[in-house]
Amino acid sequence: MLHAPPAQAVDLSQLYDEALSNDAPLQSARAALAANSEELPLARAKLLPQVSASLNGSRQSTDFGGGFPASYGNTYGYVVSLTQPLIHVDSRYGYAQGKLAVASAQASFAQARQDLIVRLGEAYFDALAAQDSVAIARS
Repeated sequence: MLHAPPAQAVDLSQLYDEALSNDAPLQSARAALAANSEELPLARAKLLPQVSASLNGSRQSTDFGGGFPASYGNTYGYVVSLTQPLIHVDSRYGYAQGKLAVASAQASFAQARQDLIVRLGEAYFDALAAQDSVAIARS
């Protein structure tokens, strides 16, 4: 008769810690949360002042000939502008939608963690019940 080696006892908290990093639905919810969290700063950026700068330069050289002196010149220009739209309705709605998307992703992630706890608990206690049934059958 073959005997299986004794199984090592595993604590429920150890299983939970391991499942946190290996559970596919939880990882999917975590990735969705990270992706949606990046949308909020992008939406907020559309509400902030916009700064732009430019630099241009030119060189002019003119030779009139016939004994007239040649003319040379350099021109440089710098432009810095700051713009703040006073009424930007679509950006305000976009920011509000971004906040809602982050809140929704946080709720989905919390739900995925709760689902993991329930699934893990059911599997753990089913395994304990099966071990008890085997022990009762052997006795």
